[in-house]
Amino acid sequence: MTKHFQLLDDRQFRLLVNGIVDYGIYFLDVNGIVRSWNLGAQRLKGYSEKDIVGKHFSQFYTDEDRKAQEPQRVLLEAAEKGRFEGEGWRVKKDGERFWAHVVLDRLQDSQGNVIGFAKITKDITEEKFARDKLIESERRFRLLVSNVVDYAIYLLDINGEVSSWNAGAKALKGYEEEEVLGKHFSMFYLPEEIEAKKPWRALHTATRDGRFEGYGWRQGKGGKRFWAHVVIDPIYDENGELMGFAKITQDMTAQREQDAALRESEQRFRMLVEQVQGQSMYMLDLEGNITSWNAGAQALKGYRADEIIGQNFSQFYPEDARGIGKHLKALRTAATTGRYADTGERLKKDGSTFLAEVVMEALRDDQGRVMGFAKITRDVSDREERKLEQQYQKKIQQQMVELEQSNQELEQMASIVAHDIKAPLRNVASLVQLVQLDHGDDMPADALSDLQQASESCVKLQEMVEALLEYARFQRKTPVPTTVSVSHIMKSVQQTLTKEIEAESATVELDGDASLWGDRHMLELVLQNLVANAIKYRHPERAPSVCVVVRTLPQAIQIDIKDNGRGIPEKHQKRVFDMFYRAENKDNLGHGMGLSSCKKIVEKLHGGRMDLTSTTEVGSCFSVQLPRGEKEQNAA
Repeated sequence: MTKHFQLLDDRQFRLLVNGIVDYGIYFLDVNGIVRSWNLGAQRLKGYSEKDIVGKHFSQFYTDEDRKAQEPQRVLLEAAEKGRFEGEGWRVKKDGERFWAHVVLDRLQDSQGNVIGFAKITKDITEEKFARDKLIESERRFRLLVSNVVDYAIYLLDINGEVSSWNAGAKALKGYEEEEVLGKHFSMFYLPEEIEAKKPWRALHTATRDGRFEGYGWRQGKGGKRFWAHVVIDPIYDENGELMGFAKITQDMTAQREQDAALRESEQRFRMLVEQVQGQSMYMLDLEGNITSWNAGAQALKGYRADEIIGQNFSQFYPEDARGIGKHLKALRTAATTGRYADTGERLKKDGSTFLAEVVMEALRDDQGRVMGFAKITRDVSDREERKLEQQYQKKIQQQMVELEQSNQELEQMASIVAHDIKAPLRNVASLVQLVQLDHGDDMPADALSDLQQASESCVKLQEMVEALLEYARFQRKTPVPTTVSVSHIMKSVQQTLTKEIEAESATVELDGDASLWGDRHMLELVLQNLVANAIKYRHPERAPSVCVVVRTLPQAIQIDIKDNGRGIPEKHQKRVFDMFYRAENKDNLGHGMGLSSCKKIVEKLHGGRMDLTSTTEVGSCFSVQLPRGEKEQNAA
């Protein structure tokens, strides 16, 4: 219907419109542009008159309404019918939404031409929420009063106690109203479900999520069981306070029995398709015969489906496991408890073994009878190997720590013992020398021989003390590496051992040269010790000959110290680097610290490697690998 208005003067119009603060009242031109704005509109939508006049009224609509061209539809309907009235979400200046009741009236001049629209908007958000609650309450009420024969419909208070009871509940569960009112609804649950707190968990879920829905076995009067579909909805008052719960239960036993075959098939299918990648999954009958076989099983065990279906799964067990009936135990355990899990060796088609993590689940029908088994197998060989490796490495690290502590204690002891012996030993040696000088000519031959042995023993002890001190010093010393030539080291070694070389008519040759990166003094001591040993432990029938061969490797320099000596028996070779170890022969005059010190200097202080190869009556070769010098490193 067309509205005709008698035009008011500007002052009267503003007094009238601005005096209304509970409604947004404003005018739009024929294109929907805002041409006036009252205080009610400013209060409702947040825009001042300056902000909004001249703007299109569509900006009050939500993005989804603008995309659906709702503002254009509203203008068109008002223009054609003379009026539009409706409700919907609108948007304030700050982006907040409110539910609006809107009236849009067409304005015409005296000739009937449309000149614009009068728009009135009211915020009815609270009314909408109240109305929605009422509608929801009515919906719940209708659920309670409809289909009362086929459904048990009743109310629970906030504690879960029954507060109403309908005819459908009586028909399904067998209780009269007076038998259940005030009782907790957990009385309809099975004992094991009560023990698992399922009734209380259902109420918690309904409160938290706004609804609980599920299936399960329930019991009526006399213990009669039935398969139930249950819905629990929380009920709130007008203030949003929880009043209780509406509970609807339907007997689904007949439908469950009808759908049993389909559900069983779907369950088998799901178990076969879930987690198939990287896992062997197949089905067994009650005797353990294979009834299905997936691609993961074929990949893991090597059998095709046509080769293995119908065979008994016991063939995957090693013979000793089959002998003690381990496969039968798996079937019994799964049938009795519903599940069997194990980790152990299993066989593949080619006879190889792998470490398997096995889970076997019992499959049951609607009556709880075991129909067969689902079996999942994973190869966890790598995982167990990594675990053992980690344990081994941890043990080795602990042993290294303990060994280092022992070495430190031994180093400290060596230093203390050497210092404590050195001074008294020097006094004894001096005394022996004085006795020899003052009384040697007058002494009997036997006494003079004993005195000579005492003098030699003092010399040996002094050598050992010096070795102990040298050993202790090196354990505490930090290497100062530089680039040093092997030939320079060997010249120093030969100068130091001049007396030994000349005394034994020994030959010492150098074959090749290279630069090393290490502590020159320490490396000199290593080569000096190795060359001196080669000369000292000469073969009794030939003059000692030592050849030092230098080879350049990709990441290191290798020095081989070869001799033509008596060689080291195989039973002693693994222990020659042990401290204080001496071979079982009367000619071994060493103290067992030289090679131990050399190995520590090479491996611990320089990050190198030291090895031995030896053949009795032929000779020995000590191989020392050390980091390359800077020139060789750059050249590489």
